Amino acid sequence: MLSTGDGRCVDLGGGSGHRGGRGGHREAVPGSSLTVSLPRNNFDLGAGAEYVFVAGGIGITPLLPMIAAAEAAGAAWTMHYGGRSRQSMAYLDEVAVYGDGVGVLPQDEYGVLPLADILARSAPRAQVYCCGPEPLLAAVESVIGPRDAQRLHVERFRPRPTDEESAPDRDFTVRIESTGATVRVGEGQSIVDAPEGVDDRRGDVVPRGHVRELRDLGSRRRGMPSRFGAFRR
Repeated sequence: MLSTGDGRCVDLGGGSGHRGGRGGHREAVPGSSLTVSLPRNNFDLGAGAEYVFVAGGIGITPLLPMIAAAEAAGAAWTMHYGGRSRQSMAYLDEVAVYGDGVGVLPQDEYGVLPLADILARSAPRAQVYCCGPEPLLAAVESVIGPRDAQRLHVERFRPRPTDEESAPDRDFTVRIESTGATVRVGEGQSIVDAPEGVDDRRGDVVPRGHVRELRDLGSRRRGMPSRFGAFRR
C-alpha cells in the first residue's frame, strides 16, 4: 500500500486476480536493472474546433485532461458522464467546476446515456472521444455509423476480441526463445502463467514455484546424480 499524502491509499501489490506485473511489485529491489519502453499514447486529443466527450464509469479518467486542454484552447466542448450511481462515479468534484459543460447522468436516476440524442445535437464535424465499458463503446460506434467513423476516437479497457480469441479455448505449446524450452499452455491458462516454473539455465519446467538447484545432498549414497533440479513452492 502507498499513501498519496492526501488521505488516499493506492494498492501497488495486486493479488493473484489483479492485472499488472507481480514481478515488478514484489521481486524488484533497489539496484535491480529493469528494461522499460517509452510511454505510448494511442488516445490523445487531436486538433479540433468542437469536441464531444462521452465517459462511462472509470472511463472518465483519460478524458479529464482532455476537457482541460479543450477548455484552455478555447474550443467548444461538452461532456456526458454516465455510471451506475453517483456513489460509484469518480471525480464528480473535479468535473463540477465546469458547470453545465458536463452532464452527470447516473443510470439509477436517468437510465442509460441517450447517445442518439447527444450525438444528434453535436456539430457534424465535432470530434467524439469516448472511454468506458465495451457495451458503451459499441453503442457509440453504432450511433456514429461507418460514414462518420473518422470522427470517433475510443479507448477500450481491453482490446476488442478478435475472431481467433472468440474461438473455443484449447491447449497449445509455446517455445521460449531465450532457452529453447517448450511449455504447454492448458485450456483457461495464459502464456504468462504457464512458464512460471521454467529454469532458464537448464530448460527444466515445473508446474508452479521457483526453480532452484540442489547439489550433493547425500545423493551419491542413493546412487542418484549429484546435480539435479528441484523447486520450492
